[in-house]
Amino acid sequence: ALVQMAATHIEHGLLVHQMRTQFVLAIHPRAEYLGTLSAGLLAFDEGGSLLTANVRARSLLAGLQAVPGAAFEALFGEPFELVLARLHVGHETRLRDALGSSLVATVVCRPPVRRPHTSATLRSPALAAGRPATPQPPSVPVPAGPQSARLPGSASAFVAADPAVAAACRLVQGAVRMQVPILICGETGTGKEMLARHAHACSGRQGEFVAVNCGALPDELFEAELFGYVGGAFTGARREGSIGLIASADGGTLLLDEVRELPLHLQAALLRFLDDRLVRPVGGTAMRRVDVQLLAATNVELEGEVAARRFREDLLYRLNTVKVSLPPLRLRLDFEAAVHGVLAAIDRRAGISGEAVARLAQHGWPGNFRELRAVLTRALLARPWSADDVQLQMADVEPLLPAAVALAGVTLAGSVLQQSATDLVLREFERCGRSVSRTSRGLGISRTTVYRHLREAGRGLQR
Repeated sequence: ALVQMAATHIEHGLLVHQMRTQFVLAIHPRAEYLGTLSAGLLAFDEGGSLLTANVRARSLLAGLQAVPGAAFEALFGEPFELVLARLHVGHETRLRDALGSSLVATVVCRPPVRRPHTSATLRSPALAAGRPATPQPPSVPVPAGPQSARLPGSASAFVAADPAVAAACRLVQGAVRMQVPILICGETGTGKEMLARHAHACSGRQGEFVAVNCGALPDELFEAELFGYVGGAFTGARREGSIGLIASADGGTLLLDEVRELPLHLQAALLRFLDDRLVRPVGGTAMRRVDVQLLAATNVELEGEVAARRFREDLLYRLNTVKVSLPPLRLRLDFEAAVHGVLAAIDRRAGISGEAVARLAQHGWPGNFRELRAVLTRALLARPWSADDVQLQMADVEPLLPAAVALAGVTLAGSVLQQSATDLVLREFERCGRSVSRTSRGLGISRTTVYRHLREAGRGLQR
């Protein structure tokens, strides 16, 4: 693992050195990973054409043509100069790729002499005229869940008019007062991270909220990223070392998202940490005591993973000291409030008619809040932009739900219905030439959902 980390470090260094006269951006779904070996690197010329990308960047942009010569706008849907202008003002900026996935970007290096980024250089006529061409996403990370309604007694905004969601929030509030581990279950996109942030806000802890996506780090990097490493622990290690993500949450909250992706050997290390709360960095001998409120999130039943010997039974017993489940969007009784909350997070000036909300409620929403946000964003982008408030109507949302009726009934629990949904995805996958991105667009579901059905069917993917 240390050799692989060193090799990755060298590869990153070579790419940055060879492209030192160009723009090199680091990208990752989470800002805390931008300075790590798991970040993707993309090199662009001054015209915004892609020159090269490392393996991790191509993985993060799976489904897009991240090949030399690709235009920045084709990958991220906005002018290259506009993103550079934002990065000139701030150290980081939010991006959304052409398939709707959220990323954070920062500049690793830039040409010695840069072009001035003024409104005259922007390719969009609307931007040149001094107004935004499309509604821009917020400049701060916005989790997938709703965030317009404030839960009573909570320091965080969280839509919780649904009785099941309100009960989950109350249970979490009690659990953080006792400082016991919490396991949050629910389909992808149901707002598990939002609930975790709500737990952190209720805890009154003064430390940081640190979310670790267990599926976003390669196995060989995971231990060093999670537990840290000492300076000189391996070739290419930073001289000052790294305290690791667990220690960075000291006094705060640690969320292990997609915890089932945690490698087995690290599950044992995590179990040991839960027993004694001591962290030993890679290459070090000194132990450090860390005080964190631990939460884990998963979109699968971990009992099944235990039966398949992919997850440790003793770790499951520790993580689910308190277990809460979030209902899928299609079963929530506060659907209208959720729609208004997501829409307000995209653009506070936008509204939506009751008829359009009723049409949205008929959809199965296999991607839950992530899919809802993508649909509302596309609906806003399709409207002619003006300084006036935008009111989405039935005609705006109807074309964006091509598979609403087909998927509404087959995404509910049950082996027969689940098999029907998988069969539908497989047929569309073959019709689209085995392209995950085209399948997700054709069915109106997320790429994550497509991958899940393909895994369940035991189908491999052609790179």
